[in-house]
Amino acid sequence: MKKSTTPLVFAFVALLFAGCKREDAAGGKNSSVAAPVPAFTPARQTSFGEVTSQLDAGGSVYVYLATDQWLAGLSTNISELHKLIGDLPEVPGSDRKNVDQVFDLLSRLASKSGLENLTGIGMSGIQVTPELHRTKFIAHHAAGQGGGVLWNILGRKPHALHGLDFLTPDTALAAFGDVDVAAVWQLIESELGNSGLLEAADGVKKFPELFEQRTKLSWPKLLASFGGEVGFMLTLDSAHKMSVPFGKQSFEIPEPGVLIAVKVNDDLLYDRITSEMAKNEKTQVTEEKGLKMCALPVPLPLALNVPITVASSGDYLFVASSPAMVRNALAVRAGQQPGLRQSAEFAALLKYLPAEGNSFCYAARRFSATIIELQKQAMKSDAAAAAKLAPLQKYILRQGPAFGLSISGHTPTGWQSVSIGNRDGSATLVAAPAAADVAVAAAMVLPALAKAKERAIHQLRQQHETDRAGLSPLGGGQQRSISLQREHGQRRHAGTLRSGQ
Repeated sequence: MKKSTTPLVFAFVALLFAGCKREDAAGGKNSSVAAPVPAFTPARQTSFGEVTSQLDAGGSVYVYLATDQWLAGLSTNISELHKLIGDLPEVPGSDRKNVDQVFDLLSRLASKSGLENLTGIGMSGIQVTPELHRTKFIAHHAAGQGGGVLWNILGRKPHALHGLDFLTPDTALAAFGDVDVAAVWQLIESELGNSGLLEAADGVKKFPELFEQRTKLSWPKLLASFGGEVGFMLTLDSAHKMSVPFGKQSFEIPEPGVLIAVKVNDDLLYDRITSEMAKNEKTQVTEEKGLKMCALPVPLPLALNVPITVASSGDYLFVASSPAMVRNALAVRAGQQPGLRQSAEFAALLKYLPAEGNSFCYAARRFSATIIELQKQAMKSDAAAAAKLAPLQKYILRQGPAFGLSISGHTPTGWQSVSIGNRDGSATLVAAPAAADVAVAAAMVLPALAKAKERAIHQLRQQHETDRAGLSPLGGGQQRSISLQREHGQRRHAGTLRSGQ
């Protein structure tokens, strides 16, 4: 009797499967878990640890880039490039001296700028609430190495951001920051003045004298007058509307106001500006405790009263679009009326930001909402333009109103910028190239369409003039009939082109 082989086959498969499992468990060839990579010490140490320790891990963006090998010895590399170009036989002797001077200047600027001290940059993005995202950007230098002008021109040490104290509740856009104007001029004066470039050196040498002749202000005294901070604020008053003309139509927007603040050490600049304003009989001068102010009405082709206002209070010089702008900002600073700091939305942003810094930039939701509304109204007024810009417009409107606050500061090891807002850092990085491509395409297509339209109209006009001159070989009656038909068709075609602008 023939025995069945089925039990033997099952036994063989079971043994094979068990063997494979034991081999997998022992880390054999069929194991689905990769063997651990042995740890090792990098052959070259970078600033990775120092930079990434300041970033937010676990978010949507986490980037580090070492720059020390690229930038270390930058001035030396410029000198080597100079030597390479100088050895080329194509460089004529008359130009060789200028080439030498330019490269020497670039080499010195690279050395004094501090750019060679940049060891690495990092960026991270993480979501902190269902609506808010925090983005960090780090520019790193080794401790004790940030002596160049690029590291210090925008502030040497972080401090309390007093510019925030000026922001009124209707602030739509604002930015305040440190700036060392005297250091910038000192670098320009020393490097260009000693560059050997005759025109540049002569211009730098004569500039203070020419400046004083034209402004009646001493350039050295003006530099000493600056207190090292400048800022601006744009407000949008929703309670008052103004009409903005746009082609044959007009749009309504919240009434804007502008204020520029400059920290100063004295009244040199205020006295000089107001002395010129006082020559106009319409100027209104106000002097009271802690405030000096001059306002001069300026006629504008808008339904907006804009008395240009220059004011001095404490250690700040103000230039504003109205005296009310200055008074409101000072009242907020003095705590006499609530400011933007007291709003719940702004307080929610400050919660995730450094308490100190050297600069800040703020964009309110109402600012981008106003811009989007203007775009919508503009597109409605021109259907043809709306169709051409549909891809870009769709992308912009889909994003919705944006808002955010950013604080930057000079730390002992470089610069740190922290931003908080309703835009994800990864989405910004990915979407920016796409938006740029659409914008470039629109910029290329629209002029091409305009030129095609102009050529078509020009050809029609030429044909019309030819017909009217009687150059057609047809007879008089037939000529007139066809000419009238062409003229009628040209008018219809030109009208179509105009409607499609």
